[in-house]
Amino acid sequence: MEEIIEIRHYLHQNPELSDKEFETAKYIKKQIHKLGGKKWKITDKIGGNGILAEYDTGKEGNHIAFRAELDALPITETTKVEYKSKNEGVAHSCGHDGHMAIVLGLVKHIGENPLKKGKLSVIFQPAEENGQGAEAMMEDDKLKDFAPDFIFAIHNLPGVKKGKVVCKQGEIAAASIGLKITLKGESGHAGHPGESKSPLRALLRLSKKLPQYDIDAEKGTFHINTLIHLKMGNISFGTIPADATLAFTIRSSDDKGLDKLKEAALKKVKSEASKYKLKVKTKWSEWFPAVTNDNKAFEKLKAACEELNKDFQEAQSPFRWSEDFGFFAKKHKILLLGVGAGKSQPPLHQSDYDFPDEIMEEVIMLYIELAKAFELYEK
Repeated sequence: MEEIIEIRHYLHQNPELSDKEFETAKYIKKQIHKLGGKKWKITDKIGGNGILAEYDTGKEGNHIAFRAELDALPITETTKVEYKSKNEGVAHSCGHDGHMAIVLGLVKHIGENPLKKGKLSVIFQPAEENGQGAEAMMEDDKLKDFAPDFIFAIHNLPGVKKGKVVCKQGEIAAASIGLKITLKGESGHAGHPGESKSPLRALLRLSKKLPQYDIDAEKGTFHINTLIHLKMGNISFGTIPADATLAFTIRSSDDKGLDKLKEAALKKVKSEASKYKLKVKTKWSEWFPAVTNDNKAFEKLKAACEELNKDFQEAQSPFRWSEDFGFFAKKHKILLLGVGAGKSQPPLHQSDYDFPDEIMEEVIMLYIELAKAFELYEK
């Protein structure tokens, strides 16, 4: 495991933002052949910097795939580790360095213990953080003949016991989207506020009416609108601004719920704009469909955890964060599982977050057990 830990530290020290993972992709390709040998067939530049590596035994059998993410976040790291990010303002604060290292650990194992039948693929996806990479890969013609039976992926879970596996059937991660609202009235002199068409009242009313926080623990559902940005004009003491903007993140436990939230939000926005005679523009961005797990893949995971005597918890509701892994489900059967990163681990996207090396071997062993469960190794 020492080599895999060193790889994780290198990736942590050299993070790259979404759609700019050029050097990371080069490094991953080099490591696939170094760790796994030349039997791995590599296809690169898929949907940007995406990579597909396939190990085909040439014998009939199942085909399973494992996916990891290439990109990091626009965050200035504040950890004290010696392998701290070298790229100012960019950090692996979501653990994608660990996810990549785990998949490379699987590649290394297969290089040392060749599969007996079937096929196993590994996917390194770009641009997960902005929600664009998975969809771009799925739409790329380079994957038109890619037909795995199942694709697996993990996400680490701070606040959960190290190594504990958390999963559920059906929706496992939230559907979400960003909404930007631009209100435009008419500017005026600060001494004559009655003669302007200020967006202030609509801005304040929307900032109070649109936020939503509905959680149904019994049903395992949620509908959340979170205000993330609020602005009106620039500071100019003699002027009443004409423009105002608001931005929300809208998320739901399923895709239908997200559609309803979007419709309701637009209705409120148009109503307030009309009431105060304002022009309005809305823009949707960073759409993440809900990640929906396949039932058969879930049962295979559960059995693998039992075989390894791993601590397993069936979640009662989807995670509230989003993952663009859901785009893979448009064409393939998928399963996303959570793995505990430690109860005292800082939250995801926090500047002092660092992926725990201790859980990597456990996840690699789980991936190997899944390969056995799909009979890629003869029993």
